[in-house]
Amino acid sequence: METVKKELKYGHRTNVGFMPGNPEKVNQDRFLCMTDFAGYANLSFFAVMDGHGYYGHFASELVKQKLPEHLSESSNLLVDNSTALTNAVTKTAEDMADASFDVNFSGTTLISCLVTPRKVWCANVGDSRALMGRLLKDSPYEVVKQRHWMSIALSRDHKPNEIDECERITQFGGRIEAYQDEEGNPLGPSRVWLPDEDIPGLAMSRSIGDLVAASVGVSYEPEILEYAITPDDRFIVLGSDGIFEFITNEEVVKIVVPFWKSNDAQGACLALYKEAYARWIKEEEVIDDITAVVIFLP
Repeated sequence: METVKKELKYGHRTNVGFMPGNPEKVNQDRFLCMTDFAGYANLSFFAVMDGHGYYGHFASELVKQKLPEHLSESSNLLVDNSTALTNAVTKTAEDMADASFDVNFSGTTLISCLVTPRKVWCANVGDSRALMGRLLKDSPYEVVKQRHWMSIALSRDHKPNEIDECERITQFGGRIEAYQDEEGNPLGPSRVWLPDEDIPGLAMSRSIGDLVAASVGVSYEPEILEYAITPDDRFIVLGSDGIFEFITNEEVVKIVVPFWKSNDAQGACLALYKEAYARWIKEEEVIDDITAVVIFLP
C-alpha cells in the first residue's frame, strides 16, 4: 500500500476480465493515483478509465497520459477546478479524435476525483463510478462503536435511458433501444444507435472517443460534482463498472469499512475485486475488467 504523507492513504487494484474464446484478452481499464499534483502539496488526483471497443485499451491509456498533463497546465487549477477539469477533458477528447488508432467504435469512460483537504471535485464521463463513505455518529447507548455508515454518490451513471441524456441523443437523431431477440423482446440495457443503422450499440450516453456515437449525441462533456468534505467523511472509492455491475454503493462501503479500521487501503481494493469477481462468475459467462481505487481521507 502506498502512503501519501502521514494522513492520506490509497490503494489500487486492476485485473483483466475473461471472455470465452479470447484467451489473449487485454485489460482495457487504466487508473491514476497522483499526489502532490502539479507541484501542490495538498492536491491529489485519482481516476479510473474503462476502455471499450477493439482499441479500448489504447483509448484508456491515452486518457491516462493526456488528462493529467492538460489539467496540471490549466490556469484555472485551484482557481476554478470545475472549469479546469472540464477544459482538461475537452482537450483530452480532442487528442483522442486525432489519435493514430481508430476511435470510431472505441473509447473510454472516465471517473476522476481532484482532492484537497476540504473538497472533492468529481468529473465523470460514462458509467464508471465514485462514492464517499461516511461514518455516522454513534448514539450514547451504542455498545459497538463505528457501526453505522452511509454511501454518498459522487457521480451518476451516464445511461441512454436517463431523461436528460435521452433528450440530447434523440435531438441529435440517435435511437435508443435495447438489443432484441428473434421475437422482438428487449435484451439487456438501452443502447445508442444511428437512426438508420444498427451501429454502434453503445450502452452509455457519454464517453471519450466513440466518434460514430458522438455523431448522434454521445458526449464527452464531464458532469462535475463539487463536494465539501465533512469531518465524518472517511474514504472515497472509484471503480470501473466491473466493480459496480453487481455490487451496490452501500455494499461497497460495507466491504471497505473493516479495512478502513485496520488502515489497509490495498486490502480494501483486493476485497472489492474478490467480491466483484465472485458475483460476475455467478451471473455471467463473461467477466469484465475490474478496477478499484480506494482513498482513506485524513
